[in-house]
Amino acid sequence: MEKHRFNQSSPSPSQEPTKNAAQEQRQQHGPEQHGQEHHSITSSRSKYGATFLSVALPISLLAGYWCNRPFSQVLATKTVSIAALSSAQKLNIENAVSRLDTIVLKPGEAFSFNGRVGPRSESRGYLPAPSYVERSSPNTIGGGICVVSSALYQDALRSGLKIEKRVAHLRTIHTIQAGLDATVWYGGADLQFRNTLTCPIELKASSNSDQITVEIRGDSALPNWSQAELDCAQHAIPGNRVSVQVIRKQDGRTELVSNDIYEIPTAGERRR
Repeated sequence: MEKHRFNQSSPSPSQEPTKNAAQEQRQQHGPEQHGQEHHSITSSRSKYGATFLSVALPISLLAGYWCNRPFSQVLATKTVSIAALSSAQKLNIENAVSRLDTIVLKPGEAFSFNGRVGPRSESRGYLPAPSYVERSSPNTIGGGICVVSSALYQDALRSGLKIEKRVAHLRTIHTIQAGLDATVWYGGADLQFRNTLTCPIELKASSNSDQITVEIRGDSALPNWSQAELDCAQHAIPGNRVSVQVIRKQDGRTELVSNDIYEIPTAGERRR
């Protein structure tokens, strides 16, 4: 009986080492496999984190630059239709626009349209085209670019800049509202203004076959600034003429900008 109890409670010598070896094997390989799984999860998380940072960081930097980039605020913009103008006028306008785009003016710096655009000559890419220098519409080299100077003049007014020189046309023109025009010709009439703001400004200009757009841009953090309002009052006067008064209102101040007299062209002149 004792022998029978001994056989049930005590394993044979051949079985005991097998069981101990299996336990030892599990003890040896179990932690290693667990470590490998943990390392795999950690590695995957690291790769995911690196991928996220590689995408999110450039986006955040770009967003920060976009919000705080120089000249991020449009102070004033003006778009003028040129669809009805001749191809030569459009080419002259495109030429002038390309010489104005991306000009930067520091605080206190003055701008001259003629100084920036330069002489209008065929050697510089300008063509003879109808102009509004006189009471008629003669062909002049660079004809049509007064549309650009007039759009820029309106932007300068609305931005609150100081206008130092501006000459009105002798007669009304169909592309620009009377009182808000600025004729230019090299060596004569010029558009000049000064950056009286506390930040630099940038001129942006573009054109296509249908229209031109001119902008003045400034700092998004420009303090105590609001766009000026322009009021134009027209009164007919004898002799087929019109008187136009322009008033600028900004930050509670009212300023008389100009008081011009224009001749009203005939139907044939108006088409040009």
